[in-house]
Amino acid sequence: MTEREKRSQRKRWRTYKAEQKRKRSMVESLLNMSPPATPSMSGPSRQRLHGEAIRRINKRAMTKRIKDLEEQLVRTKLQSEKYRKRWERSRPLTPRKKTMKLLRDSFGSAKSKLLFHVALVEQIRHKYRKAKTERMRNIYARMIAGKLLQKYKISKFVQTEIGIGTKRLTSATHKPLQMMIQRQYFSKRYRLKKLIIDFFCRDDVSRMLSGKKETVKKGKTKKQKRVLMESLIALYSRFCTEFPSDAISYPLFCKMRPFWV
Repeated sequence: MTEREKRSQRKRWRTYKAEQKRKRSMVESLLNMSPPATPSMSGPSRQRLHGEAIRRINKRAMTKRIKDLEEQLVRTKLQSEKYRKRWERSRPLTPRKKTMKLLRDSFGSAKSKLLFHVALVEQIRHKYRKAKTERMRNIYARMIAGKLLQKYKISKFVQTEIGIGTKRLTSATHKPLQMMIQRQYFSKRYRLKKLIIDFFCRDDVSRMLSGKKETVKKGKTKKQKRVLMESLIALYSRFCTEFPSDAISYPLFCKMRPFWV
């Protein structure tokens, strides 16, 4: 760099430094003219203290609320468990539960009940095999068959131990025993009632009236009137003598008398 260039560079430096110094003094003068800064507080502000106080109050309230709810939950669980146990005790025991209870019992009780089971199965098998008619076998099958055998899957055990066929056992499951007994009862009652009506309508027991208006009607049934030849007590004795196998009580005999006699 030549001497001339050096002089020019120094001149530029002096001009730059003078301008920089002028700006610095101007900034300092402006700072001296502005109001003093707010003094800083040594502790937290009032708003922060108020917020922290509210936060502590809410935390205590929530803690107490959670504790109360937990205690209420424990009481509710204990109460529900009490009622659940009470409900289970009130329910009748199923065959499976009875079996498990029997296994938990003492040996003597389990032995007695097992002996009862074996003896009962043996007696039913003996009665079933000694039955002479199909009707009696059907009655035994209907006494044993039911939905419980299908539910606990022991139908095969019944077939093996007692000897009831699959077809008979399946048919007996859907046909209750009460139906057979009722049919037998009503058929016997119907036959007896027909026998008593025929007895009362005999000419040596009652006499038919010949008048056109000598009729009686019950419901939609219209019959010619008949008059007894003897008293009911005498006719009852006569009926019991003629039909000793169908002897009935005197009130039932009077009750079954036809309405036109």
